[in-house]
Amino acid sequence: MRPAIHLLAAAATLGMFTGPAFALCDLCSASVRLDDTLANCFLERADAEAEKLTAAGSAFVIVDLSDCEGRGSLPTGATTDAAQRPLDENFIADASAIACLSDAIVALEDGAGPGHDFDLASLCP
Repeated sequence: MRPAIHLLAAAATLGMFTGPAFALCDLCSASVRLDDTLANCFLERADAEAEKLTAAGSAFVIVDLSDCEGRGSLPTGATTDAAQRPLDENFIADASAIACLSDAIVALEDGAGPGHDFDLASLCP
């Protein structure tokens, strides 16, 4: 299976057992970790991802940024587990999460840096 299919299968399995306490879809990623390159690539593709949702009549889409050029996750100097989490080149989002993540990226004053965690569970009402 392709990685995106594995991600979807894992999300579907997780969604059967737990329901999020936020407004995102049951299968949507609760947080997304992006660097500047992935964040800019997402912004360039956000409209196309939203159009895919509409065209397919789907509640969510698997956003695939794996072909975006970048250097990958660089160490941040922090020692927490969250700081060591790899960047999210693939994640699941619905229309509101796509719009919310776009707004959050644009609102960053200093960019996403080497790795910024976007907590969609709290950012997207």
